[in-house]
Amino acid sequence: MVNGMAPIAAEAAALLPAWPGGDGSQGLAQRQAADIVVEAGAVEGAFRIAAASWPGGETHAPDALTAANGLAGLLVDGVLARDPALLALHAGGARLAAGVVLWLGGSGAGKSTLALRLAAAGARLWADDRVLLTLAPPAVVAIGLAAKVRLPFAAGAEDPALAALVARHAALTTPDTAYLDLPPARQARFGERARLAGLVLLDRRPDTPADAPVAVTDDLSPGAMAAALLPQATAPGRPPAELVAALAGLAAAVPRLGLAYRDGAAAAAELIARFGAPAS
Repeated sequence: MVNGMAPIAAEAAALLPAWPGGDGSQGLAQRQAADIVVEAGAVEGAFRIAAASWPGGETHAPDALTAANGLAGLLVDGVLARDPALLALHAGGARLAAGVVLWLGGSGAGKSTLALRLAAAGARLWADDRVLLTLAPPAVVAIGLAAKVRLPFAAGAEDPALAALVARHAALTTPDTAYLDLPPARQARFGERARLAGLVLLDRRPDTPADAPVAVTDDLSPGAMAAALLPQATAPGRPPAELVAALAGLAAAVPRLGLAYRDGAAAAAELIARFGAPAS
């Protein structure tokens, strides 16, 4: 179980809404995170979050929200430690008709906003920023972390449906971020699995003309996609050479696209056109 969780319970519930026990109960701790300890005031008034059931895993945080975010990271680490067949990936994703599509991109590429645009269009959000994968066969396992948007939310000004989704489901708001508690129809719960339908490299180009079309690169090489996946992947139980080979196999097994865009709504429409209208 998670010992000492009470001081950050509200923040943990906001960051982990689709995890077992994410409603504030102890189900989350009992089922997936034995021996995580949260200590308030352990280090000069800050929080200490430490895992004792797998190697390493300790972080310090100056406030409850940062501590809850650290707890979320340790929970994911714990799942990986218990199941070496899984790997974690920094990616956004949503379930469309063909299955779950994942997209990669650096900070500012629009991963979170694209996921929410598709959720507003009827898709189920599968990953805001982090997700788990199995490789044989390729499948995506939802983590259930809260979707989030940076504030002020400029995209909402041009997309009423997106703005309404964020306003309706914001569970916790800070000066620069809103964390959303989406219903099951709009966000996969922890542990839900679905086939991987495709991988997409995002290249957001805010300086291009406003009417610039989405530029799609079809059939990126498996090597290029594997190279993009590698720095975003975490697999503690796999030797590096094995991880490289596994990612190359994953990239070769599914469609691979490059998506250069300015307009996020157009990027979402392109994915729907490629992979089918939302399944739910």
